[in-house]
Amino acid sequence: FGTLVGVTSDWAFGFTIKNGADVTTLQYLISDANSGGGGEAMDIWVSSGSLTFLIHDGVTNYGGSFTVAANTIYRVLGSFLYSDKKLRIYKDGVLQATGGVLAANLNAGVNFTLFRLGDYAGGNPAGAGLNLCDVVIYGEYLDATAAAAEYAGTFTATQPLKARWKMKEGTGTALDDSGPSGYDGVMNGWLTWNA
Repeated sequence: FGTLVGVTSDWAFGFTIKNGADVTTLQYLISDANSGGGGEAMDIWVSSGSLTFLIHDGVTNYGGSFTVAANTIYRVLGSFLYSDKKLRIYKDGVLQATGGVLAANLNAGVNFTLFRLGDYAGGNPAGAGLNLCDVVIYGEYLDATAAAAEYAGTFTATQPLKARWKMKEGTGTALDDSGPSGYDGVMNGWLTWNA
């Protein structure tokens, strides 16, 4: 992730989820496994009826949480503006939380190097019935207007996409990156396709 977006850059990260009946058990959606070399991380999980979206600069967690319901589809977007060091988190195009990042630690290198979907390095996979699709990394900050347009499907990027995994293959273990970087993924372990 750090290779894609850079350390001192604006970026946004979006994905679509549908929770199953279980919104209480800890279920990881995204994890970079604290692999930045300085404890930096980006982690996203569902637990106790809330979705939490955090970045960690090696010292402190920054981000926020919002309520999620069972068997409901959400579009989630985290948008990071480097000039004010803040991560803004949107649900269905509406701002839910804002968290800042300490400049000193960020400048030292928030370098998310190992990027996992639906898993965590500690071995805690997502719970049964958790669905994830259309994961995209934008090479720019999306403000409130752009975030609403992204949710509506009308957003036009002004910078090239960094990566996009639509997850429409439906079979096999390969995940095609439809962005320009060609960062194709591989499904491992318990992951399965769901129509």
